[in-house]
Amino acid sequence: MEKNEKSSGDEPLELRRKIGFWRGVSVISGLIIGSGIFISPVGVLDAANNSIGISLIVWLAGGLIAMSSSLCFCELALSIQQSGGNLPIFSLAYHPVVGFVYIWKMLIAPLFDSVSLLAFGRYATEAFFGCKPPVSATKLVALCLMFSIVFINCKSVSATLKFQMFSTGCKYAALSAICFGGIYRLINADPVGIHNFSHMFDPEPIKNIEWGRFTLAFYKISWPYSGFSGLAYLVEEVKNPEKTLPRATIFAVSLVTIFYIFVNVGYFAVLSPIEVLSSEAVAATFSYKLVGSLPWLIPLLVAISTIGSYNTSVLAFSRCAFVAGRNGQLPKLFEMVHIRNMTPAPAIVVTCVFSITLIAIGELDPLIDVLGFTGWLHYFMNAAAVLVLRKRRPDLPRPFKVPTFIPLMICCISIVFIVCPIIQNPHFLYFYSIILMGIGILVYYVFVVRKLELPFYPAIQDSLQRCFQLALPDTKIA
Repeated sequence: MEKNEKSSGDEPLELRRKIGFWRGVSVISGLIIGSGIFISPVGVLDAANNSIGISLIVWLAGGLIAMSSSLCFCELALSIQQSGGNLPIFSLAYHPVVGFVYIWKMLIAPLFDSVSLLAFGRYATEAFFGCKPPVSATKLVALCLMFSIVFINCKSVSATLKFQMFSTGCKYAALSAICFGGIYRLINADPVGIHNFSHMFDPEPIKNIEWGRFTLAFYKISWPYSGFSGLAYLVEEVKNPEKTLPRATIFAVSLVTIFYIFVNVGYFAVLSPIEVLSSEAVAATFSYKLVGSLPWLIPLLVAISTIGSYNTSVLAFSRCAFVAGRNGQLPKLFEMVHIRNMTPAPAIVVTCVFSITLIAIGELDPLIDVLGFTGWLHYFMNAAAVLVLRKRRPDLPRPFKVPTFIPLMICCISIVFIVCPIIQNPHFLYFYSIILMGIGILVYYVFVVRKLELPFYPAIQDSLQRCFQLALPDTKIA
């Protein structure tokens, strides 16, 4: 273990501030860049009716929306100064039940984790099968990754962050390979690329776009850009958060947006729109056509980058369960940390429990759409929280303050992209998400408001605490 990571003497148990600027950039980049940029171009191009120019504009718009939302998140996180991201924000801005419903939905239906794991399974197996892999193989590989990453996160925060730095390097290597591969083909006058970009704004496909269906493009785009708030989930572990959080966020989101635009340019420099639309893993198709002798290279880099995305997700979102335990919204067990590793082990483990179910029964594309629906809902609630807290809590410190027009703009855009796809193309999983929120309210009333305690729970908690060497933060151990 790294120095200072273990507790000794009379040192109180607590999470350590280990995240500086570059580690912060790595966390944000690692959470944003997952499998989305390697899969979502298909859905975006389809919703844009095969218009390459419109699809590139959608990717740019997605980056600008992500940047605006991330600035709102920075103000909220630095005002509240609690890890857990949306949990303390929603609890303070609206009501504790809203914060509880958020963590409830994250635990019961971990859509982001399940999508990342299934996408990893698809790319990792395709790199070696060379064709569409069996579904069972994809899901088995996804489960193996899940157990490995959870173990690393429970073992050491420093090891997790070092692994994250490595995987982030692999992410940018994969993106760079696609960018420069496409530019090389354009320089050499590849006929496919020349045709694509000389006709990128042809009026015919633009004229025939179904604008109601076009909103689905922004569902697809919300997944590749999700994760911009990752560092805010760890604000209690960030060094000098007032400066580090906004600087790292702005730098990382800007860098990712630039890369995303050029990656799409790389795709269309090599692949025709028909080839893109017929691909389940567009980066793999790109790799087969660009470097036929090493078709596994880019899919392998993509698989590694997806590992990093899931690793950061576990690191960030486990802090939601940790803070919920501290606030009394979840059992005290979730607040406990390992007495030697100084990691919130119970909160980390619980993040993977329900992922197993979604991986077993779920399919990737429907999960992406539902992730987009919940993503836009969170965009709206975060932006609205900025305005609500400025009105209700003007006394809160605001070392970083976003211009008022930004949260207003995000609220208006989010409403459009929440409502239109439900009307245009309703999916039962959208309503499943709403039902799940209703069940969360009922659970909150029974176990948090009425404080119902199961008679056998204290004995289970005591046994787990002794077996896995857990203790509450600020406990002094000799």
